[in-house]
Amino acid sequence: MSRAVAALVLLLGVVALQLGDALRGGVLVGTPTFVLGSAVAGYLVGLTSRWPFALGAGLAAASALTWAHQVADPGTYPVADDFMFSLFCVGAPALAGAVVRGRSDQVRELRRVAALLVLSDSLDDDRSGILRHGR
Repeated sequence: MSRAVAALVLLLGVVALQLGDALRGGVLVGTPTFVLGSAVAGYLVGLTSRWPFALGAGLAAASALTWAHQVADPGTYPVADDFMFSLFCVGAPALAGAVVRGRSDQVRELRRVAALLVLSDSLDDDRSGILRHGR
């Protein structure tokens, strides 16, 4: 199983647990443990996948968690408040993970290009020596 799939399964599991709990009365929805679990799972999804997928997964998870909060405790907060809270708890970490992933990809590419330039320079130096000495 790839890391991206494992991270997505973790996020789906955390969201599914909260949805199931909401349908049974909502004792655990919004507790610090589940909020932290959602944030970590969102970050891992962002870290292991490209940003469009991370953004979509974060929005989907935030929407599902908004529904769970509304079912568990109807009328306490407006839907927009619950959605912003869920988006902040899941979507922001997913986006942060995607940013870290993108930066890591850029550094890896820069190192690859730098290595190619060093190799190219050394080949050019060898060729110029051959032409100078007539070998």
